[in-house]
Amino acid sequence: MRATLIDIVGACAIRRTASRMRRARPHRQRTGEQAASLQETAATIEEFTSTVRLNAEYAQQASMLAARMSAIAHVPDCAISGPARSIRETGSRNGKH
Repeated sequence: MRATLIDIVGACAIRRTASRMRRARPHRQRTGEQAASLQETAATIEEFTSTVRLNAEYAQQASMLAARMSAIAHVPDCAISGPARSIRETGSRNGKH
């Protein structure tokens, strides 16, 4: 009788364990799917970060180029006003406007 009782208890324990394993399988599957989704999200964030970093570099280059162009744009004013003043002064000395 004792052996039969041990067999019954053992069979019940096996049944409970099998039932837990069946319930755990979908959980493991969901966990795996979530891990894959997190990996995809991490890869997307890395791509986004790389794009933002590249855009920041391009913006900095554009800003530097704009500053150079602004400096160059002011050079003709100085270069033109100096000779124009000399021409006027020369004309005044010669009796011309």
